[in-house]
Amino acid sequence: VINGACRADSPEALMRSRYTAYTEANGSYLAHTQQEAMSEVERSELERWSKSVFWLGLEVVDAKIPSQEAAEGVVEFRARYLEGSNEVCLAERSQFRRTQDGWIYVDGKPSVRRTSVDRNGPCPCGSGKKFKKCHA
Repeated sequence: VINGACRADSPEALMRSRYTAYTEANGSYLAHTQQEAMSEVERSELERWSKSVFWLGLEVVDAKIPSQEAAEGVVEFRARYLEGSNEVCLAERSQFRRTQDGWIYVDGKPSVRRTSVDRNGPCPCGSGKKFKKCHA
């Protein structure tokens, strides 16, 4: 989907492809798949930030699967990443809208929870190493 070979056929598919775009710092795809316009400066800042964190995973909590005729959809998700010595969990209930070109992200209200990672504790990435030997 990200390479343009096909379009996301549901809000959940678009959410998953947008998460992948974040992990690849693909600001162009993110800008193309959202309703609100993004300036070049905003895209550049988003790409720089996306490269500065280590992505841990995406969990889709709930996805309202619309009918073929539905014009709107909702996806609730949790995305986790490491930012410095913090494990961050971003939770959001996102709104999507169908257009002629497929689904687009409209908006959502994110909730962010930061947890400090113990340097001598296990790394949240699942490597089995201590955090200080892995991502610190």
